[in-house]
Amino acid sequence: MKHLFLFLLLLCFCGTSYAQLNYHIEVSFADPYNNAGSVKDGDVVKLEHSFDDVKKEAVVKEGRAVFTGTVAEPTVAMFNYKRGGVKLLLDGSSYRLALTVKKEGDSFTYDAKIETSSAFHNLWSEFYINRGKQNNRKRELLDKVDSSPDEQQAKALRRELALLDLEILESFKTVTLKNPDNHAVAYFMGDAPDFSYKNYIGIYNALDDDVKQSYLGQRLLGKLKAVKSMSEAEEAPTSSVGREYIGQKVPEIGGMDVTGKSVTLGPKSLTSNYTLIEFWASWCGPCRKINIDMRAKYPEYRKKGLEIVGFSLDADAENWKKAVEKDNTGWLQISDLKAGHSPVAQFFNLNALPANVVVDQNGIIVAMDVYGEALERLLQ
Repeated sequence: MKHLFLFLLLLCFCGTSYAQLNYHIEVSFADPYNNAGSVKDGDVVKLEHSFDDVKKEAVVKEGRAVFTGTVAEPTVAMFNYKRGGVKLLLDGSSYRLALTVKKEGDSFTYDAKIETSSAFHNLWSEFYINRGKQNNRKRELLDKVDSSPDEQQAKALRRELALLDLEILESFKTVTLKNPDNHAVAYFMGDAPDFSYKNYIGIYNALDDDVKQSYLGQRLLGKLKAVKSMSEAEEAPTSSVGREYIGQKVPEIGGMDVTGKSVTLGPKSLTSNYTLIEFWASWCGPCRKINIDMRAKYPEYRKKGLEIVGFSLDADAENWKKAVEKDNTGWLQISDLKAGHSPVAQFFNLNALPANVVVDQNGIIVAMDVYGEALERLLQ
């Protein structure tokens, strides 16, 4: 009895423990076009948990596949199939995932629809559907500003843009405070454009204890501590010490622009006080959001002596060019279409996107991965 009491006492001090959560996923594939590249019976599809080594496979039979499993706490997974993938936020729920081939010009893609009672998945999905609408509205306003012949009208549009930016920032805080018991907010809070220790440690502290003590909660706390350390380092007199590439000369970066013209970036082509080279890809959602956010600030950045160049780590020229056209950033976009095998990606050991480097007129790297407030401080 004494041993049982000690065991229960230890459990009380080990944080929140979760009962096993059983999930069930039914996937269906439909192809009204009979596209040769679509998923067929006999193909293997996969489910991979994002934060551990769990990997499951299923063979498609009669256009369907089923996955069942357990998770110790709410987590994130990717369902991967031939030439595509869908993100799922898993808890003890059932999911129906319907994938239907749709035609876009001469190419085929899958349209994915997910039905589930999971509040964890649905909160994340609804939030990012709304973020997509906000980003589309931001693109529309930026296009109107760029094409407006009237300065008064352009000023009014910029005010509308500023209000939209405030709405976006407020949406992250509001959804978190309204859903402190939902693990999804711990997953996406770190995507906020103004994410910093100062702005979000109070929001984090408002989360329920079981969310804070979960893997996603601890991961978020780690991000908060990391940005706090970075901010303190940037304010210190020795802020450039300890960053592996800062102080080095950027290598020549070769590629082509969207017209196919050969372009080489190097000290001879850097004419602004600073040049920010933004590494991105058409398939990277956070990268596309950064494109739109920086596009709104681009005129202001140029006045402060900063030029921007985009370098895409895409492999497919068509997808890259479509993304460049849609985002309409206004700055030079180049790529060598070698994705992760690009020499510049290997030089900087890029294993995550988005990422950037800032170089001076002599091609010397002065900062890395600077966004938002950190970039503003650099330009002061």
